[in-house]
Amino acid sequence: MTDQISDKLSVEYPGLSLEGWRLYGVITGDPARNYGWGEPYPFRHKPSPPENVQCSALWRGYVASYQLAADGRLWLTGFEYPFSHVPPQAVSEPLEGDFFLVLKMHFRARRMYLPFVASRGAPDPAK
Repeated sequence: MTDQISDKLSVEYPGLSLEGWRLYGVITGDPARNYGWGEPYPFRHKPSPPENVQCSALWRGYVASYQLAADGRLWLTGFEYPFSHVPPQAVSEPLEGDFFLVLKMHFRARRMYLPFVASRGAPDPAK
């Protein structure tokens, strides 16, 4: 598989540096399930990637953007469709419950899971 483009993550949480880490997913449940990809987070907002626009580096057709706020909450802020003429889609969805961010240094690197408990980031990544 071609290396995939990561999602975008803006971090405003004080004292947490994720420099060099890239976001490759948001999951729920046990991270060991599904070959380390857990279960997909059930977003309320869904992307609308254009049909018939394919790129081997972005098989799903979009890049999601997230913001980790200073209070530890994670927000889904939008979707971009870089290989099409579809304009970006802005959203404002706070993620709720228990979940993990799946972070990697690059696509083929090992994963680090950043846990969120009761909708708040726990700044002690589980490797």
